[in-house]
Amino acid sequence: MAEKEREAERVKKQREAEQHAAEEKAEQAKRDAEEQAAAARRQEMLDLAATFEADVGSVVSKISGAASDM
Repeated sequence: MAEKEREAERVKKQREAEQHAAEEKAEQAKRDAEEQAAAARRQEMLDLAATFEADVGSVVSKISGAASDM
């Protein structure tokens, strides 16, 4: 009987360890996905800022050119 109890305890501990490993893996996957999403948002903001800067520069150049023509 004691051997069955030891085996049951071993199986229980193994299941707990496997469950813990699965939870850790899921948490790591979630962190990775969040980091990728944050990096994508940063890149989108940088792209938007670069486009905005180019557009503003173009407007300033046109206004400056028009003012010079006056």
